[in-house]
Amino acid sequence: MPDRIIDICLGTAFLAATLPVSATAALAVKLSGAETVLERHNRTGPYGHPFREYRFRCSGNGEVTPIGRFLIHTR
Repeated sequence: MPDRIIDICLGTAFLAATLPVSATAALAVKLSGAETVLERHNRTGPYGHPFREYRFRCSGNGEVTPIGRFLIHTR
């Protein structure tokens, strides 16, 4: 039980720390003219289990946008 509480506290702290940066990136992607902010990809994880990966959209119409280029270089 204490491990679960620690996981929840650390997850909440990480979310609070990264939320301003993620919100700023989402706003920049949306203002760059992308139709959607997030891309969804199906990936295969450990032991062959599929999962969905969400990433900020970095390209529009086949070309990498300036905001997308910045996001790629600052991963």
